Amino acid sequence: RLAEEARLAEEARLAEEARVAEEARLAEEARLAKEALLAEEEARLEEEKRRREEEISRLAEIEKQAEDEQERELARQAAELAEIARQEAELAEQELNALKADKINASNSNDTAAVEDEPVVELPDTPIEETNKEPVIEFSTTFDEVKSDAGTEVETETEEEEEEE
Repeated sequence: RLAEEARLAEEARLAEEARVAEEARLAEEARLAKEALLAEEEARLEEEKRRREEEISRLAEIEKQAEDEQERELARQAAELAEIARQEAELAEQELNALKADKINASNSNDTAAVEDEPVVELPDTPIEETNKEPVIEFSTTFDEVKSDAGTEVETETEEEEEEE
């Protein structure tokens, strides 16, 4: 009976050790599984962080390219505006030169036109006497007295007064 009890005690002890070992093995597996999950989660988070950084880097590159493109576009527009301004300056200079040339030509044509428009007058060998002379105003009398060199007198109040005396 003692042997039987010893055998049963040994079996119980072995069963207990097996149970404890199984629990330890299960606990270890659970710990390893938990560590594996944590490592997996950490790896996933690291991958997500890496993807975000790549996305941020890609977005920064796209933004830089957009800024470069915008700068190139602004430079192109500035070059176009400079070319337009240069062309306008050339046109203005041409118009100014044309106006100057027109003014010079007009001045020259006015000079020649004035010469061409004047009739050619030949002076006679003997002077011609003018018969119609302009009236002469004598300042010794009033302005109302006007005499012409032809001999006609216009009577004024002053002359009438003299005649009455």
